Amino acid sequence: IGMRVTDGMITGRVVFNMQRSIRRLMDLQTNMSSGRRINAPSDDPTGTVRDLNYRTELAKIAQYRKNVDQGLTWMGTYDSILSDAKDSLSSAKEIAIAMANGNYDDIAREASATEVQSIFDQIVQLANTELEGRRIFSGFRTRTKPFTVSATGVVYEGDRGEIEFETDSALRSIINFNGADTFLTPFQALGESADVNVGLSADTLLANLNGGTGVDLSTAPASITITDQNLNISSTVDLSG
Repeated sequence: IGMRVTDGMITGRVVFNMQRSIRRLMDLQTNMSSGRRINAPSDDPTGTVRDLNYRTELAKIAQYRKNVDQGLTWMGTYDSILSDAKDSLSSAKEIAIAMANGNYDDIAREASATEVQSIFDQIVQLANTELEGRRIFSGFRTRTKPFTVSATGVVYEGDRGEIEFETDSALRSIINFNGADTFLTPFQALGESADVNVGLSADTLLANLNGGTGVDLSTAPASITITDQNLNISSTVDLSG
């Protein structure tokens, strides 16, 4: 039995196809104007989930890059501060060596003492450096000024907290130095016969080592051992050649 196709059915089919074509055209226009293939979850449910995962990963990567950049800024600041502090300590050492020979009068010594005080103040100022609103030598207490000077010496007001930045998935890096370990690690006191200029060079005579007693090359093995008692490290130099 054949089905009779009426004019209404033909008209309805034409209208349906036209509406579908218009809807597809509007979807394409939306994609072109937005620059996106998926503008609503219903456009592609599976693609929507994948897109959200990609966005999450991209956000993580952007945060990792931000953390790395900030960590590099902190490290660069530490490097600059410690370099300046080293230069200041070298200046203080030069003054101490110069004042140790007894050829200067009281006026020169007083001037040198004033200069050393100025160097001390500079180092304290460096140790209290603030970066991006945070005291970088205070550990976790970044809002606290790490060092204060009192009549009895320098007091550390920070803690030994280690600030970590997440620089990759499941990877965290410590980016701070605390002031207690950096500036207040105790050093051994120098005795009256201590040499404050103990640097060795290629021109240093073996006879001048060991407090002037020299090195006995007749015994085996012929070597010298250099010990840093503050850092508790040693290095042996073989002289048998």
